[in-house]
Amino acid sequence: MELIKTSQHRDTETQRDALSEIIIGAAILDDILSLLVLSFVTNIVEGNGVSSIATTFTTAVVFIAGALFAGNYFIRYLDSNSLGRKRTMIALAFMLSLAYFAELIRLSAIVGAFLAGLILNRSRHHEQLEDKTTALEYLFMPIFFISLGLLVDINSIIIFFIPILIITVIAFITKIIGCGLMALWLKLNFAESSLIGIGMVPRGEVALIIAAIGLSKNILSTQQYSIISAMALLTTLLVPTLISFMVKNNSNKLSE
Repeated sequence: MELIKTSQHRDTETQRDALSEIIIGAAILDDILSLLVLSFVTNIVEGNGVSSIATTFTTAVVFIAGALFAGNYFIRYLDSNSLGRKRTMIALAFMLSLAYFAELIRLSAIVGAFLAGLILNRSRHHEQLEDKTTALEYLFMPIFFISLGLLVDINSIIIFFIPILIITVIAFITKIIGCGLMALWLKLNFAESSLIGIGMVPRGEVALIIAAIGLSKNILSTQQYSIISAMALLTTLLVPTLISFMVKNNSNKLSE
């Protein structure tokens, strides 16, 4: 009996890992598409016209494909044994270079930085790079969130509390239905599809960055930025509790 329980527990853990990988992969694609939409909107607002969408799309596709292709050769160079202590600095230079070129071709710098992260994660030294840059994360992450928080108008959150709740509910419904239905179409069961839909709900730091860029370019007002930030915070805080509840009450269905 204990052996059967242990086997079922392992099956559930394996299924959870598989679902986590699906959510992470979908979230990456979701972020990339969001960043491309940001580039389109920014170009239109800056007066480049609707025709710039085709140009921006073509540029984005060429840039992403080129970065991923060049990234293969860069990773081989980065993984060579001759670099030693220079590896971390070269990786940072690569990230900053992609961010710069993305900004140069009228995409957002975050697109280049995001791509650099995906490429560097394929290095066999990615854990070493992560350890060496942890200090930078601890330094700049609080500054990042504090700076975004300072842009929020608390009065707007109080005044627009009901719209914030409505937008948060819409954020839940659209993600659960959109991503959940796609998971069902891919032959996952209802419990697994629901978990993927809920796991895709949070609007985290990428949403905040996009909102901040929109605010800086006068695409969004301070009130709109505050509403979006509050929605991002609510979705990020509520989802872990919902996922824990779903996993606890559907553990038998996740191991099927």
